[in-house]
Amino acid sequence: MNRIVPTLFLCIVLVSAGRSQTPVIVEFDAPGAGGNERQGTIGKAIADDGTIVGFYIDSNALTHGFIRSAGGVFTAFDPPGSVGTYPAAVSSTHAIVGRFVDSRGVVHGFLRSAEGTLVTFNAPGAGKNPDQGSFLVGINTNESIAGYYLDDSSAYHAFLITRGGEFTAFEAHGAGTGEFQGTEASGLNPSGEIDGSFVDSNSFSHGYVRAPSGTFREFDPQGSLGTYVAGINKQGTVAGVYIPSSGLGAGFVRTEDGQITSFGTTWSSFGIGTINASGEVTGYYYDSQLVSYGFVRGANGIITDFSAPDAGRGSSQGTYANANNTAGAVTGYYTDSQGVYHGFVRQ
Repeated sequence: MNRIVPTLFLCIVLVSAGRSQTPVIVEFDAPGAGGNERQGTIGKAIADDGTIVGFYIDSNALTHGFIRSAGGVFTAFDPPGSVGTYPAAVSSTHAIVGRFVDSRGVVHGFLRSAEGTLVTFNAPGAGKNPDQGSFLVGINTNESIAGYYLDDSSAYHAFLITRGGEFTAFEAHGAGTGEFQGTEASGLNPSGEIDGSFVDSNSFSHGYVRAPSGTFREFDPQGSLGTYVAGINKQGTVAGVYIPSSGLGAGFVRTEDGQITSFGTTWSSFGIGTINASGEVTGYYYDSQLVSYGFVRGANGIITDFSAPDAGRGSSQGTYANANNTAGAVTGYYTDSQGVYHGFVRQ
């Protein structure tokens, strides 16, 4: 399937008049994707030229990585030993990082070069039990890589790998050392700033930005009971979600100088994908019936909602936006009325 259809604008505010054409949505399925419930295709990240990376779940419930060119050509891949491949990010040169799971359930990082060479990465100190191991989450234009690992005690530790292979582990100030405490990384911008979240000894989550020099700026939106950072752009602006005292989800944008703006405070639950160089944030939220809708929040604060036309309208169905690029194209997936996943790009 590779259909082009108009975007349906569903809710809360009018679309900004800043764009001259109405966006369109292209729906797609990776070859080999299964057609049963909880199978199908998920777009995860998008390069500035429109190349999309993601994964698909086949009819045997096995997960494989894919690259989809801007012209719609697919290439599937799996690191050796993988029984589940999950790309996370793609560089402007089409180098891809992510993670894969082996037959024992241990997690390993991988780097796939633009030429297709796959390299496995295991952080020093990474645990070797099921669900432990190494996670690569971001790659920048210099092909430095950000990630984190879970140790044998299931504590988190973040790290940076330079293009030359130098490995530096780091911890946010105040990070706990217990199970599921510690420091995670979420992304990496061109200048080498890393964003992420850390969990303290009381199991509360907070946000941080780490400068290339190694200094930290830790933060929480006012009243936050838990802060989760999702992405950082080249200006150092980060986006994420937090839990306010009301218990409802809320989004935030934090600029390089520390100013935090909240949004979506009336939404019950949602996720943030990425923030692009223009300050546009993409993600998804659920309505009161637990139907999901994609959104784009402009740098001016205007929010545009959208749904893939073939998205289901039942509970736990709908549209999930995962990433945007500099041109404002958005990729993600939707769940249809049968619970099958399909990829999309909104451009």
